[in-house]
Amino acid sequence: MGIGTSLNIALSALKTNQRQMEVASNNVANAGATGYSRQSLSTTALVAGDTVFGTTAGKVERELNVQVQRQWRSANGNSAYAQTRAETLDRLDSLFGGPGDSNSLDSLFTKFTSALETLATSPENGAQRLQVASASDALATRLRTLSSDVQGLRQEAETAIGGAVKEVNSLLTQIAGIDKQIVSLGSGDNSTAALEDQRDAAIDQLSQLIDIRVQDQAYGSVAIYAADGSMLYDEAAVQFGFDEHGVIGADDAYSTIRAERGVGTITVVSGSGEGRDVVADGVFRSGKIAAWLELRDTTLPQVQSQLDELAARMATAVGNNAVSGTAATDGGGAAGYDIDLSGFTQGNVVTLKYTDGSGSHTVSFVGHDGTATLGDDFTPDPNDTVVGIDLSGASGSIADQIAAALPGFGVSDQGADVVRIVDDGPSGSIDVDGLTASITADGLQDGAALPLFVDSAGGGAFTGLSGTTRTTAGFASRIVVNPKVTGDPASLVLYDTTTQPNDDTRPRAMLKALTETQVHFDPSVGIGTASAPFHGTLEAYMKQVVTTQGANAEAAQNLADGQGIVTANLEARYDDSRKVDLDTELANLIELQNAYQANARVMTVAREMMQALMDAF
Repeated sequence: MGIGTSLNIALSALKTNQRQMEVASNNVANAGATGYSRQSLSTTALVAGDTVFGTTAGKVERELNVQVQRQWRSANGNSAYAQTRAETLDRLDSLFGGPGDSNSLDSLFTKFTSALETLATSPENGAQRLQVASASDALATRLRTLSSDVQGLRQEAETAIGGAVKEVNSLLTQIAGIDKQIVSLGSGDNSTAALEDQRDAAIDQLSQLIDIRVQDQAYGSVAIYAADGSMLYDEAAVQFGFDEHGVIGADDAYSTIRAERGVGTITVVSGSGEGRDVVADGVFRSGKIAAWLELRDTTLPQVQSQLDELAARMATAVGNNAVSGTAATDGGGAAGYDIDLSGFTQGNVVTLKYTDGSGSHTVSFVGHDGTATLGDDFTPDPNDTVVGIDLSGASGSIADQIAAALPGFGVSDQGADVVRIVDDGPSGSIDVDGLTASITADGLQDGAALPLFVDSAGGGAFTGLSGTTRTTAGFASRIVVNPKVTGDPASLVLYDTTTQPNDDTRPRAMLKALTETQVHFDPSVGIGTASAPFHGTLEAYMKQVVTTQGANAEAAQNLADGQGIVTANLEARYDDSRKVDLDTELANLIELQNAYQANARVMTVAREMMQALMDAF
């Protein structure tokens, strides 16, 4: 090897040392900087044939664990989803109030029933009548307030979705711009480490909003997909739109049919899949957007449904007369019951229980105006069969329609709105076990029942059905105390024209309906199941509604805490895989300093040898 070759080798080594020192000093300067990944510079020997004639520096690369990065991003989305739900459900639980809080549902319900109980002991007391009216109004007001609070949380979720969609669009645009710079800069064999850190920071933010999958592409580029495989970015960024609704009410829900949709949806406005409704396609499965969508469209509407069911049951408990059939025979040995269906209207139910050779059965006959199609889910009883009774007259009399639904029974109209249902006789296989009806009181003096709680939408007594509409939906936002009752508190006692002022019949009937009578409650609202719906008193159901919010909030917080631990552990591993260790960098600088001095010494010796050679001539 000649002196010139030695000089060139030492010179190439010095240049490489300088590049390495630049990288090391950059690492030291950015130690602890957010989003900075440790950089390293590889070196390669320059070889010609079997001869090494120097060294060259490669491209500056980042040091990080890509597998841990991928796991952390997934956990980051899950944690954001869980935390978003936990925060909202905790606020919801606070709105409901804890047991014993003066303004909680259970406290106001207790005040109402206590006032009724006191009225039952002194029904002639005018002050106590006013107290019952006041307590009932406080309870109805609280239901409306809670309903408004629930819709307020839905509105907040709607607004948050709109903000998140804008942020997603901004991040995807930012990622696209950086990605193009990386491809352009990398094609010239330049370092793209700093740009890759910037791109990763944007992708990390995106992972909080949407659960994503990042795939490396050629020339240092990346492609980004949603968890369901939908393209978000590949050379061009998808852009989303959100038609935010300014006001959301209890009846507003998501639907894939635009005319029926009362809330905003997210669509692709440019890029792959333009025009697609990504909410309908289930693109968002984790991250903040998924949490807000779930809260807006599922969780909070279910809470509203629980309030609606509570309000509806409370209205019918005190507002419907429980009519029992009276034993009857047809004169030929067939036995059953007569039942008075005076006032039978839409939403009212006649319940028949009978036994035949196959076992015990329940049939619920529900009144409607001829426009509704009723299924077995109209009532919460999992074991009954629902049969609609057209009250328009177009399908015949009530007795005729019941008879058509009960072949083998004896059904007849006894006049004066009385219907008789008897079995198939002593030699038959059918036995009628019971016949009852729940009929809405038409006025203030229509039996022991009192339309105390009415629907503000129409001002009439609540029945649960109007035409094809089930009026239970959103009823908690519309429930009010009957203004006729507040205008005449004596109606809390006087159930007909001959009632004495000290008659306790009506107060005790209402109290019993609220605290003793056990019924099935609609399982579709999330309390109980279709096969085993909640069965109990209205008081017990109300307490279950309140405790359910606390249980859901606690479960959501536990999930968020657990997911937070997982995410924090992965984040620590992710940061450790790319952080700058100052001790390592300082040790590396000492090595580089020694190498630089050694290469400089080689150059000095080579120069001295060349000078000696020149001096010899």
